[in-house]
Amino acid sequence: MKTRSYVNAISSKCPDIPIESIREISTGQNNDVLVVNEQLIFRFPKHAEAARNLAQECRILQHLRTRMHVRIPQPEYVSLSASDNTLFIGYEMIEGIPLSDDIFHSTKDKQKLADELGSFLKTLHGVEAGSALDMEAPDHVAFWTDLYDRIQNKLFSYMNSEARLNVKNHFESVLKNYGFFNVPSVLIHGDFGTSNILIHPETGALAGVIDFGDSGLGDPALDFAALYAQYGEGFLEMCKASYGGMERIQERLDFYAGTFALQEALFGIENDDKAAFENGIRTYI
Repeated sequence: MKTRSYVNAISSKCPDIPIESIREISTGQNNDVLVVNEQLIFRFPKHAEAARNLAQECRILQHLRTRMHVRIPQPEYVSLSASDNTLFIGYEMIEGIPLSDDIFHSTKDKQKLADELGSFLKTLHGVEAGSALDMEAPDHVAFWTDLYDRIQNKLFSYMNSEARLNVKNHFESVLKNYGFFNVPSVLIHGDFGTSNILIHPETGALAGVIDFGDSGLGDPALDFAALYAQYGEGFLEMCKASYGGMERIQERLDFYAGTFALQEALFGIENDDKAAFENGIRTYI
Protein backbone atom coordinates (compact mmCIF):
# COMPACT_ATOMS: atom_id res chain seq x y z
CA MET A 1 0.00 0.00 0.00
CA LYS A 2 1.29 3.46 -0.93
CA THR A 3 0.52 4.87 2.48
CA ARG A 4 2.84 7.88 2.42
CA SER A 5 1.55 9.13 -0.93
CA TYR A 6 -2.03 8.61 0.27
CA VAL A 7 -1.40 10.63 3.44
CA ASN A 8 0.18 13.40 1.38
CA ALA A 9 -2.88 13.48 -0.89
CA ILE A 10 -5.24 13.75 2.08
CA SER A 11 -3.16 16.54 3.61
CA SER A 12 -3.09 18.41 0.29
CA LYS A 13 -6.76 18.09 -0.57
CA CYS A 14 -8.21 18.16 2.96
CA PRO A 15 -6.11 20.64 4.96
CA ASP A 16 -8.89 20.98 7.55
CA ILE A 17 -8.21 17.43 8.79
CA PRO A 18 -5.52 17.32 11.52
CA ILE A 19 -4.03 13.89 10.88
CA GLU A 20 -3.19 12.38 14.25
CA SER A 21 -3.21 8.70 13.38
CA ILE A 22 -3.25 6.47 10.30
CA ARG A 23 -4.19 2.82 10.19
CA GLU A 24 -4.13 0.57 7.17
CA ILE A 25 -6.90 -1.99 6.97
CA SER A 26 -6.86 -5.08 4.81
CA THR A 27 -7.27 -4.11 1.20
CA GLY A 28 -9.83 -5.62 -1.12
CA GLN A 29 -9.63 -6.32 -4.82
CA ASN A 30 -10.35 -2.77 -5.86
CA ASN A 31 -9.34 -0.24 -3.22
CA ASP A 32 -6.68 0.50 -0.63
CA VAL A 33 -8.21 1.74 2.62
CA LEU A 34 -6.88 4.00 5.36
CA VAL A 35 -8.50 4.85 8.69
CA VAL A 36 -7.68 8.44 9.73
CA ASN A 37 -7.90 9.40 13.40
CA GLU A 38 -10.03 6.28 13.98
CA GLN A 39 -12.94 8.34 12.65
CA LEU A 40 -12.67 8.65 8.87
CA ILE A 41 -12.38 6.08 6.09
CA PHE A 42 -10.43 6.99 2.94
CA ARG A 43 -10.58 4.67 -0.06
CA PHE A 44 -8.10 4.81 -2.93
CA PRO A 45 -8.73 2.89 -6.19
CA LYS A 46 -6.06 0.35 -7.12
CA HIS A 47 -6.68 0.28 -10.89
CA ALA A 48 -8.50 2.17 -13.65
CA GLU A 49 -11.74 0.21 -13.47
CA ALA A 50 -11.82 0.70 -9.70
CA ALA A 51 -11.42 4.45 -10.23
CA ARG A 52 -14.40 4.52 -12.58
CA ASN A 53 -16.42 2.47 -10.13
CA LEU A 54 -15.45 4.75 -7.24
CA ALA A 55 -16.73 7.79 -9.14
CA GLN A 56 -20.04 6.06 -9.85
CA GLU A 57 -20.20 4.85 -6.26
CA CYS A 58 -19.78 8.43 -5.04
CA ARG A 59 -22.68 9.60 -7.22
CA ILE A 60 -24.87 6.74 -6.03
CA LEU A 61 -24.11 7.37 -2.36
CA GLN A 62 -24.88 11.04 -2.74
CA HIS A 63 -28.16 10.11 -4.44
CA LEU A 64 -29.03 7.73 -1.59
CA ARG A 65 -28.08 10.19 1.16
CA THR A 66 -31.64 10.92 2.33
CA ARG A 67 -33.33 7.81 0.99
CA MET A 68 -31.98 5.02 3.19
CA HIS A 69 -32.97 4.22 6.78
CA VAL A 70 -29.78 2.24 7.43
CA ARG A 71 -26.41 3.98 7.71
CA ILE A 72 -24.35 3.96 4.52
CA PRO A 73 -21.15 5.87 3.67
CA GLN A 74 -21.64 9.59 3.06
CA PRO A 75 -18.73 10.98 1.01
CA GLU A 76 -17.49 14.20 2.58
CA TYR A 77 -14.03 14.36 1.03
CA VAL A 78 -13.89 13.72 -2.70
CA SER A 79 -10.89 13.86 -5.03
CA LEU A 80 -11.96 12.28 -8.31
CA SER A 81 -11.22 14.81 -11.05
CA ALA A 82 -8.96 13.93 -13.98
CA SER A 83 -6.39 16.48 -12.77
CA ASP A 84 -5.95 14.82 -9.37
CA ASN A 85 -2.78 12.75 -9.05
CA THR A 86 -4.29 10.58 -6.33
CA LEU A 87 -7.98 9.70 -6.37
CA PHE A 88 -10.01 9.01 -3.27
CA ILE A 89 -13.24 9.45 -1.37
CA GLY A 90 -13.46 9.91 2.39
CA TYR A 91 -16.32 9.58 4.83
CA GLU A 92 -17.15 9.08 8.49
CA MET A 93 -16.58 5.57 9.76
CA ILE A 94 -19.67 3.49 10.46
CA GLU A 95 -19.28 1.66 13.75
CA GLY A 96 -19.91 -2.05 13.57
CA ILE A 97 -18.33 -5.40 12.79
CA PRO A 98 -18.59 -7.41 9.56
CA LEU A 99 -21.17 -10.19 9.50
CA SER A 100 -18.63 -12.99 9.26
CA ASP A 101 -19.66 -16.64 9.43
CA ASP A 102 -18.71 -16.83 13.12
CA ILE A 103 -20.63 -13.68 13.99
CA PHE A 104 -23.62 -14.84 11.95
CA HIS A 105 -23.81 -18.20 13.68
CA SER A 106 -23.52 -16.56 17.11
CA THR A 107 -26.28 -14.03 16.36
CA LYS A 108 -29.26 -14.96 18.52
CA ASP A 109 -32.05 -13.06 16.76
CA LYS A 110 -31.53 -14.03 13.14
CA GLN A 111 -35.14 -13.19 12.31
CA LYS A 112 -34.64 -9.55 13.30
CA LEU A 113 -31.44 -9.38 11.26
CA ALA A 114 -33.17 -10.98 8.27
CA ASP A 115 -36.00 -8.46 8.54
CA GLU A 116 -33.51 -5.59 8.60
CA LEU A 117 -31.58 -6.89 5.59
CA GLY A 118 -34.75 -7.59 3.62
CA SER A 119 -36.06 -4.11 4.41
CA PHE A 120 -32.76 -2.54 3.39
CA LEU A 121 -32.82 -4.29 0.01
CA LYS A 122 -36.49 -3.45 -0.49
CA THR A 123 -35.72 0.25 -0.01
CA LEU A 124 -32.56 0.17 -2.12
CA HIS A 125 -34.19 -1.71 -5.00
CA GLY A 126 -37.07 0.76 -4.95
CA VAL A 127 -34.92 3.87 -5.41
CA GLU A 128 -35.29 5.59 -8.79
CA ALA A 129 -31.76 5.85 -10.10
CA GLY A 130 -31.53 5.26 -13.85
CA SER A 131 -32.57 8.67 -15.15
CA ALA A 132 -31.47 10.50 -12.00
CA LEU A 133 -27.91 9.18 -12.30
CA ASP A 134 -27.83 8.82 -16.08
CA MET A 135 -27.43 5.05 -15.87
CA GLU A 136 -28.71 2.62 -18.45
CA ALA A 137 -29.99 -0.87 -17.80
CA PRO A 138 -27.27 -3.42 -18.51
CA ASP A 139 -27.28 -5.90 -21.37
CA HIS A 140 -27.35 -9.01 -19.20
CA VAL A 141 -26.76 -11.46 -22.03
CA ALA A 142 -23.75 -9.51 -23.32
CA PHE A 143 -22.27 -9.23 -19.81
CA TRP A 144 -22.54 -12.92 -18.95
CA THR A 145 -21.47 -14.02 -22.44
CA ASP A 146 -18.33 -11.90 -22.15
CA LEU A 147 -17.66 -13.23 -18.66
CA TYR A 148 -18.02 -16.81 -19.86
CA ASP A 149 -15.66 -16.18 -22.78
CA ARG A 150 -13.01 -14.76 -20.44
CA ILE A 151 -13.42 -17.67 -18.04
CA GLN A 152 -12.88 -20.14 -20.88
CA ASN A 153 -9.88 -18.28 -22.27
CA LYS A 154 -8.15 -17.50 -18.98
CA LEU A 155 -9.24 -20.08 -16.40
CA PHE A 156 -10.05 -23.32 -18.21
CA SER A 157 -6.38 -24.29 -18.51
CA TYR A 158 -6.15 -24.38 -14.70
CA MET A 159 -9.27 -26.53 -14.21
CA ASN A 160 -9.70 -30.27 -14.22
CA SER A 161 -11.87 -31.75 -16.98
CA GLU A 162 -14.90 -32.32 -14.75
CA ALA A 163 -14.82 -28.72 -13.52
CA ARG A 164 -14.59 -27.40 -17.09
CA LEU A 165 -17.64 -29.47 -18.07
CA ASN A 166 -19.60 -28.27 -15.05
CA VAL A 167 -18.80 -24.62 -15.79
CA LYS A 168 -19.70 -25.13 -19.44
CA ASN A 169 -23.09 -26.57 -18.50
CA HIS A 170 -23.65 -23.90 -15.86
CA PHE A 171 -23.24 -21.02 -18.32
CA GLU A 172 -24.54 -22.49 -21.56
CA SER A 173 -27.82 -23.73 -20.08
CA VAL A 174 -28.53 -20.11 -19.11
CA LEU A 175 -27.14 -18.31 -22.14
CA LYS A 176 -29.29 -20.47 -24.44
CA ASN A 177 -32.39 -19.55 -22.44
CA TYR A 178 -33.27 -16.15 -23.90
CA GLY A 179 -35.88 -15.39 -21.26
CA PHE A 180 -33.61 -16.08 -18.28
CA PHE A 181 -32.48 -12.47 -17.83
CA ASN A 182 -35.80 -10.91 -18.80
CA VAL A 183 -36.29 -9.15 -15.46
CA PRO A 184 -36.59 -5.44 -14.61
CA SER A 185 -33.31 -3.80 -13.60
CA VAL A 186 -33.20 -1.95 -10.28
CA LEU A 187 -30.51 -0.24 -8.24
CA ILE A 188 -28.56 -3.03 -6.52
CA HIS A 189 -25.69 -3.11 -4.07
CA GLY A 190 -23.76 -5.62 -6.17
CA ASP A 191 -21.55 -7.08 -3.42
CA PHE A 192 -23.96 -7.74 -0.59
CA GLY A 193 -21.84 -10.16 1.41
CA THR A 194 -19.87 -10.77 4.57
CA SER A 195 -17.45 -7.85 4.73
CA ASN A 196 -19.93 -5.19 3.63
CA ILE A 197 -22.74 -5.86 6.12
CA LEU A 198 -21.97 -4.36 9.53
CA ILE A 199 -23.79 -5.22 12.74
CA HIS A 200 -23.73 -3.94 16.32
CA PRO A 201 -21.68 -6.51 18.27
CA GLU A 202 -23.72 -6.02 21.45
CA THR A 203 -27.18 -6.41 19.94
CA GLY A 204 -26.66 -8.19 16.61
CA ALA A 205 -28.74 -5.49 14.91
CA LEU A 206 -27.83 -4.11 11.50
CA ALA A 207 -25.45 -1.16 11.95
CA GLY A 208 -24.79 -0.21 8.33
CA VAL A 209 -23.90 -1.31 4.83
CA ILE A 210 -20.67 -0.26 3.14
CA ASP A 211 -18.75 -0.59 -0.15
CA PHE A 212 -21.13 0.30 -2.96
CA GLY A 213 -18.32 -0.08 -5.51
CA ASP A 214 -20.26 -2.64 -7.54
CA SER A 215 -23.57 -0.83 -7.22
CA GLY A 216 -25.57 0.00 -10.33
CA LEU A 217 -28.60 -1.16 -12.26
CA GLY A 218 -29.05 -4.91 -12.28
CA ASP A 219 -31.07 -7.96 -11.30
CA PRO A 220 -32.23 -7.72 -7.65
CA ALA A 221 -31.62 -11.46 -7.37
CA LEU A 222 -27.87 -10.73 -7.41
CA ASP A 223 -28.03 -9.19 -3.95
CA PHE A 224 -30.05 -12.13 -2.64
CA ALA A 225 -27.60 -14.55 -4.26
CA ALA A 226 -24.80 -13.09 -2.13
CA LEU A 227 -26.84 -13.78 1.03
CA TYR A 228 -27.71 -17.23 -0.29
CA ALA A 229 -24.09 -18.14 -1.00
CA GLN A 230 -22.84 -16.87 2.34
CA TYR A 231 -25.55 -17.64 4.88
CA GLY A 232 -27.59 -20.45 3.39
CA GLU A 233 -31.09 -21.08 2.09
CA GLY A 234 -32.87 -20.88 5.44
CA PHE A 235 -31.67 -17.37 6.23
CA LEU A 236 -32.27 -16.32 2.62
CA GLU A 237 -35.93 -17.35 2.91
CA MET A 238 -36.25 -15.22 6.05
CA CYS A 239 -34.83 -12.21 4.20
CA LYS A 240 -37.08 -12.79 1.20
CA ALA A 241 -40.15 -12.98 3.43
CA SER A 242 -39.51 -9.50 4.82
CA TYR A 243 -38.80 -8.20 1.30
CA GLY A 244 -41.84 -9.71 -0.40
CA GLY A 245 -42.39 -10.43 -4.08
CA MET A 246 -39.27 -12.54 -4.66
CA GLU A 247 -40.91 -15.82 -5.57
CA ARG A 248 -39.61 -18.02 -8.36
CA ILE A 249 -36.05 -16.69 -8.39
CA GLN A 250 -34.25 -19.85 -7.28
CA GLU A 251 -32.87 -20.61 -10.74
CA ARG A 252 -31.28 -17.16 -10.95
CA LEU A 253 -29.94 -17.45 -7.41
CA ASP A 254 -28.28 -20.76 -8.24
CA PHE A 255 -26.74 -19.35 -11.40
CA TYR A 256 -25.36 -16.18 -9.84
CA ALA A 257 -24.05 -17.91 -6.71
CA GLY A 258 -22.32 -20.47 -8.91
CA THR A 259 -20.25 -17.75 -10.59
CA PHE A 260 -18.87 -15.92 -7.55
CA ALA A 261 -15.73 -18.01 -7.09
CA LEU A 262 -15.06 -17.94 -10.83
CA GLN A 263 -15.37 -14.15 -10.87
CA GLU A 264 -12.87 -13.92 -8.00
CA ALA A 265 -10.40 -16.17 -9.81
CA LEU A 266 -10.85 -14.22 -13.03
CA PHE A 267 -10.27 -10.94 -11.24
CA GLY A 268 -7.11 -12.39 -9.74
CA ILE A 269 -5.62 -13.47 -13.04
CA GLU A 270 -6.60 -10.26 -14.84
CA ASN A 271 -5.26 -7.99 -12.10
CA ASP A 272 -2.22 -9.97 -10.94
CA ASP A 273 -3.83 -10.70 -7.57
CA LYS A 274 -2.47 -14.10 -6.62
CA ALA A 275 -4.53 -14.46 -3.45
CA ALA A 276 -7.82 -13.75 -5.25
CA PHE A 277 -6.95 -16.15 -8.06
CA GLU A 278 -5.98 -18.98 -5.71
CA ASN A 279 -9.02 -18.51 -3.50
CA GLY A 280 -11.41 -18.51 -6.45
CA ILE A 281 -9.88 -21.37 -8.44
CA ARG A 282 -9.20 -23.81 -5.62
CA THR A 283 -12.42 -25.82 -5.94
CA TYR A 284 -11.95 -26.24 -9.71
CA ILE A 285 -8.46 -27.74 -9.84
